[in-house]
Amino acid sequence: MSAALPSIPLVDVRHGGPPRHALENPVKARALRDSCLGSLPRAAHPLVPSFDRISQRWLARSRSPYVEEIATIAAALDISGVWLLNASMQWGCTSRASAHDGVPWLMRTLDWPFRGLGHHTELAHMSGPSGDFVSVTWPGYVGVLTALAPAASPPRLTRRRCGVVPPIAGCGPATLCSTR
Repeated sequence: MSAALPSIPLVDVRHGGPPRHALENPVKARALRDSCLGSLPRAAHPLVPSFDRISQRWLARSRSPYVEEIATIAAALDISGVWLLNASMQWGCTSRASAHDGVPWLMRTLDWPFRGLGHHTELAHMSGPSGDFVSVTWPGYVGVLTALAPAASPPRLTRRRCGVVPPIAGCGPATLCSTR
């Protein structure tokens, strides 16, 4: 007999988006930050405020659409690491965008061993210019790495820790798995 899969929380942040998600879950956002930064060498920990400033300047100079949301979250949580972790896709992922047989592909891998990402994963029901969608995300994180929307195929990420994703707004049920 197999053990039941853990449930992945679903939060409705269609009004307020990622800042609301973080502000309503500051303990979870801090726990995620602690888990992720705990993966870094101890010698790097005192440098996190500097990494935050570098990330903040880089995101502002590159005209990231997320600067205002990250600033809101960083100010409300009042902890270091918010800017760094929100820029981790740029700093810590190998990515490639290309076309194959006329179909766009985005490939990415998280090169840093951020412990706790799977444990802290949540589904956020959000709203955007194209309608409602559900983002696989974390409290304190802005942007969308993986999402599903009505009439789209549900995701199945093959990893070790799995959870049951309930049917949402016309999307079928899915299984979401992560490495931790």
